[in-house]
Amino acid sequence: MNKFPLPSGIDYAETREHEVRKVRKIMVDGNLTANTESSERGVSARVFNKGYWGFASIPAMDQASRDKVARKAVDNASVMSRFGQKPELQLAGNAYQGEQSTDHSPAMSQQESIELMEAVDAHCKDR
Repeated sequence: MNKFPLPSGIDYAETREHEVRKVRKIMVDGNLTANTESSERGVSARVFNKGYWGFASIPAMDQASRDKVARKAVDNASVMSRFGQKPELQLAGNAYQGEQSTDHSPAMSQQESIELMEAVDAHCKDR
């Protein structure tokens, strides 16, 4: 099954699923007043067709959203093609599939991050 169904005849297409995770803690006068975690996910598609790019994204990852984003990216490229002929663009012929990550130190545990915040708070009070 193709997660992102694109019509035939498209010169180039790329799709992406993404997730951003956030942790937020607030300490006021040594008291932890906020401790929240959130996650935002979505999909995007970018197509190149007849000399023009089209892009679309949506903050959801279900199949209906994938279908909608793929169609919208194609529609956006089609709308741009009304500006007339463009010279052909040579695109890379290779494909990549996988996860992108950054090299970083391991995440702190809840306890470690709270202890660090307490230490910073104590340091600030001493100064």
